[in-house]
Amino acid sequence: ASFVGAEQSCGYVKNIAGQLSNRGMTVVSKFIVTCIIQLMVLLIYTIICIPCATMFFSSYINSYSIVALVEGLLLRFLLFCAIDAIVIFFCTLTKSHAIAMVIGAIFGIGVTSLVYLAATSLLGMLKITVNVSHLMPDGINGLISVSNLGNVWIKAIIVPVVFIVGFLIGAILLFKKRDVK
Repeated sequence: ASFVGAEQSCGYVKNIAGQLSNRGMTVVSKFIVTCIIQLMVLLIYTIICIPCATMFFSSYINSYSIVALVEGLLLRFLLFCAIDAIVIFFCTLTKSHAIAMVIGAIFGIGVTSLVYLAATSLLGMLKITVNVSHLMPDGINGLISVSNLGNVWIKAIIVPVVFIVGFLIGAILLFKKRDVK
């Protein structure tokens, strides 16, 4: 959010977007950069956690597959990229990186799980049985377990792809219609 918002509030984007025939591509480039940052954070976290987990939980870790660990990390990365697309959309919509940072923090600390629980309960009262958290990137992230990837794979690919495409298209359309300042 800080990266995307700084471009808008400090005027960097005006220099770039004014030279492009398709200004919406700047949104895609922001998304790619945020995904690279997300990948670096995930890799650093993994590199730090593997020795610590091995030291404290070695009896549990030895029974799991490295392939399953990598698959789980890749699924989490895709889900985090979907959240990046949401943050980019709100940053583009509001022209405020503060609001986008708040949205990112809300996803990060898990407050959305309360919203999903309330929505699921409301739908349940309407006799609609659906767990809303299983349709959201951060909700699916909580379902990923190295020991149980088989049940989550399809959903953990489809949901973030839909969110990425939807929110990026929305941000691109907003950015194309907006006067760049």
